[in-house]
Amino acid sequence: MTLDDIRNALLAGGRGYALDLVRAIQDMAAKDASYDLVLICWLKKGGTVILRDTLVAPFHKAAFVHYVASSEGLSLHMAFQSCWEAVDSAFLRVRGEVLAKEGK
Repeated sequence: MTLDDIRNALLAGGRGYALDLVRAIQDMAAKDASYDLVLICWLKKGGTVILRDTLVAPFHKAAFVHYVASSEGLSLHMAFQSCWEAVDSAFLRVRGEVLAKEGK
C-alpha cells in the first residue's frame, strides 16, 4: 500500500479535504528518517494509534487544518480529527481491498 492509494481512496470517498494531511505526512517523511520508518511500518501493518499519536500529531495546528475548520464551520480540534479519521478510514478501505484480492 502507498500514500497514493490512500489519496485515491480519499478522493473516491469524497474526503479530499484530508489530502493536505497526506501531503504533510509525505513531506515530513522525506525530511526525517525515523518518521519515515514509522510511516513505512504504518503502511504495512496499520494502526490507528500510530497514525493519530505519531504520524499526524505534528500537524494538529497546521494551516490546512485552519482552512478545513473555517470552510466546514468546525473547531480546530474537530477539523483535525475529521482529517486524520478520513486518512485512517481510507487506509482501512484500501487494506480491505488488498486483502480481498489476496483472498484473505
